[in-house]
Amino acid sequence: MTKEKFRNYWQLQFPESLPVGHLFRHNYAEKWLRIHSLPAAKRYAETDLEWQILLERQNTIINDLVPQNALIQVVVYYIREDNSLFKKYHFQNIGVTVDKINETVYQSFWIEVVWQKDALNDILIEIADDNIEAFFIVDKTLMAPYDGGMDIIFSDKNQVSFYKNKYVDWLSERPDGL
Repeated sequence: MTKEKFRNYWQLQFPESLPVGHLFRHNYAEKWLRIHSLPAAKRYAETDLEWQILLERQNTIINDLVPQNALIQVVVYYIREDNSLFKKYHFQNIGVTVDKINETVYQSFWIEVVWQKDALNDILIEIADDNIEAFFIVDKTLMAPYDGGMDIIFSDKNQVSFYKNKYVDWLSERPDGL
């Protein structure tokens, strides 16, 4: 995908937000749901068991939203060039995004992969370790893993209630959903 094609696609599908994962919940609040990756909203995995739980939860959610063998777009907007994922995935540069409100400039990269359960574990681990920032796109659904869980922006606000009920044990106890 070229820079121009990505920008056109983004403006057509998600015009209310910059392509930066932590902004989605503000710009699409009515379609937003946050899932925690670890019990009791623990932020960082410290043991092998916690890593297993984190990956299982995130893969379960992605698997629930993405059919096997479907194409999933991965947009990385923070990664160091010496990160091993940079070489492994051959990311395509899709340009700079400027967040004027937070005074931050992001250099963004894109790849498209065929979804299989556990296929993106290396990316999910790097996100959970706070080494990269990225999000996934499938159709009109955004999935933005972060170092404590995953924000999901559904294509339809009615899906939020369904998934809140389905994953009730993985949600925040806070009224604001954080």
